[in-house]
Amino acid sequence: MPLTSVEIIMRQRRPVRLRHSAYAAGVSLIEVLVTLIIVSVGLLGTAALQLSTLRNNYNALTRSHAAVLAADILDRMRANLEAARAGNYVVTMGAYSDSATPAQQDILTWKRVLAAQLAGGDGAISTVTTDPSGDAQVVQITIQWAERVEGEEQGAPATLTFQTRSRI
Repeated sequence: MPLTSVEIIMRQRRPVRLRHSAYAAGVSLIEVLVTLIIVSVGLLGTAALQLSTLRNNYNALTRSHAAVLAADILDRMRANLEAARAGNYVVTMGAYSDSATPAQQDILTWKRVLAAQLAGGDGAISTVTTDPSGDAQVVQITIQWAERVEGEEQGAPATLTFQTRSRI
């Protein structure tokens, strides 16, 4: 059987041989090293971004805890409204150890939870205004805790304060 023209052309073609020189191998090695450096810098940047995200999420979590703990003592005060309006829940920053009345037990429990959930956590309750009729008061809840702040010298903790006011 005679060969077709396409078959004849295919048999005559020789495979193209690539020239491999030492110069071409060196350029490839340099390209690989540059790529490796670029990828390494990118991975370090990603790790730094992840660390910053974790730190910021933790700070947001502690601030959320402070808001929830302020709402907790306000709920306790509303549950014991007569004592709250009589000023039995007024307390300053610092140690507290009285637990004779339900209001004092609430304050002691609240301060213990503050210290347990927030680093260096402490709280104060004060009466801001009183309605002349005695039907309502505005109280201020102040919560303080220590938190590491970026940019501070050697990560020294800074005292943060959360304040809220509510009518009881």
